[in-house]
Amino acid sequence: MYVEHKTSEADLPRFAEALFQSSQAPLTVALDGDLGAGKTTLTRHFAEALGIVERVTSPSFVLMNVYRHPQEDQGKTGLIHADFYRLDEQSGSCLIAELEELQAIRPAWVWVEWATRLASFADAVDIQLDIAVVEDARRYAFTGVSKQGIQTLEALKERLR
Repeated sequence: MYVEHKTSEADLPRFAEALFQSSQAPLTVALDGDLGAGKTTLTRHFAEALGIVERVTSPSFVLMNVYRHPQEDQGKTGLIHADFYRLDEQSGSCLIAELEELQAIRPAWVWVEWATRLASFADAVDIQLDIAVVEDARRYAFTGVSKQGIQTLEALKERLR
């Protein structure tokens, strides 16, 4: 399943909300795109759609940020935002293991920038998202990888009509 959508930064909150509303459960999203394409910006708007009040920042230097939902005890899900840019397969295996451990303890959305740099992470991905700068907007190209990812993109496609 493939969905492509072009939007301005001003419309990102609505777009992020549509993506969140299209899913039935937390998913793992692999984000790729050039530096400055807006990977963290989209993640920030998605976190707001989830109801996370903490400001989302780039995980480039810390490798991973964990954002808990203020109503997590009531079943609301948080967000794990990671960055694989500076990792290779060997150094990335520890971060991947930590992501898996966090998911086992408390299910959350996982958004990983530069995820394709670690081939060993590919099996964990539900949705592959490639972001490109197109004039004064961004083009979001989604590919459903898992069954849940495909179902989410089918629902997103309907919401974007």
